[in-house]
Amino acid sequence: MTVNGRYDGLIAGPPCNTYTNARKSDGVGPLPLRGPSGKSRYGFPHLIGEDKEKVRVGTLLAQRTAEAVGLFEEQAKPSITEQPKWKKDNDSVSMYNLDEFQAFKESPNFEFVDLVQCEYGAKTTKPTTLLQGRIKKYEVKPLCTHQKRLWQKPSTVEKIWAPHPPLIGKEWFIEAELWQSTMLLSPQDRRRREAHMPFLTSAAQAYPEGLN
Repeated sequence: MTVNGRYDGLIAGPPCNTYTNARKSDGVGPLPLRGPSGKSRYGFPHLIGEDKEKVRVGTLLAQRTAEAVGLFEEQAKPSITEQPKWKKDNDSVSMYNLDEFQAFKESPNFEFVDLVQCEYGAKTTKPTTLLQGRIKKYEVKPLCTHQKRLWQKPSTVEKIWAPHPPLIGKEWFIEAELWQSTMLLSPQDRRRREAHMPFLTSAAQAYPEGLN
C-alpha cells in the first residue's frame, strides 16, 4: 500500500462473519470460529476446510484494515472502521481484540463509538462499534428507542416480547398478529426446509440506508 495523498479519508467495513458473537455453541446458530483472547483471537486451532479459510481471510482483511487506518493516521487524515459492538468483557470476540488494533486504543486521536442500527432503519437492533480516527465528535444513537411488541416464529408456537425480531437461527419471527395456525410445521419439516437456508445474520450484513 502506498501513500500518495490521493484520498482524503477512509471508511472501512471489513467482513465480520468470523468475529460476530452471534456465533455460539448453542445448536441454533453457526459455531464460533475465534476466541476472545490469546492465540484463539486469530482462530481456533481445530478448524479445517472452509471454516479455516474463512478465518484466514477474515484475519488478513482485518490486518489490512489496521494497516490502512495507520497510514491515514500518519497523514493526519480521518478514518472510520465499523464492526459489531465491541463488548470489552473478555468473553466476547471482536476484531478490535486483535493486536493490530492495540495502538489505536491508546491513541488520543481515536475513540470507539457505540450505536444501534435499528435507529437508522435496520430490521434488528444490531449493536455496532465504530473506531473513529480524527473525526469531529457528533451525536450518534446508542440505544434502541422502539416499543416492544409480540413476535412469533411462523413454524412454531415460540413467542418473544421485544422491539425487534431476534437475529437467531434461520427463520424470521413475524408480528404475532399475523401468525396463523397453517404456518405450523413439524420438527422434521422445519429441518428439511432449513437445511439449505442461510442464517439470518447473513441477511443483516448490509447497512441500512440511514446509516449510509
